[in-house]
Amino acid sequence: MDISEFRKMNINEIDKSSFGEFIKVRREQLGFSLRRLAAEIDVSPVFLSDLESAHRAAPKKKGVLEALTKAFHLTEEENAYFYEAARATRIEDLEDYLETTPLACRALRVAQELPEEVVATAWNNFMESLLALDISPSHDK
Repeated sequence: MDISEFRKMNINEIDKSSFGEFIKVRREQLGFSLRRLAAEIDVSPVFLSDLESAHRAAPKKKGVLEALTKAFHLTEEENAYFYEAARATRIEDLEDYLETTPLACRALRVAQELPEEVVATAWNNFMESLLALDISPSHDK
């Protein structure tokens, strides 16, 4: 995969492996060895390898993420993708929402019981309908 392919990805296609794939592709594109990039961003090669292989979630501390974006010389569009892919590796940001939104919890429990192919289609339709909502300030009451 090339970095340009990441730019073509729809937000719905970003999953927890996207972050690591992006790091590896960009590192290789720039000709960096794993050890060289790890040294440049001040992490161990094992830590970086775990990120690339999706064995570790993106770090919560922005320092490592900022060091990576600096080393990678990302465009604004690539930077947005990078941070969205990093978010996709973690679920902590959803805990409060799930605790206060029983319907979301119920939907997830129902989805767990259905065949994967049915659920995938349903989630894609749901995401499309959410993304199509007009949430401009003029619609706030």
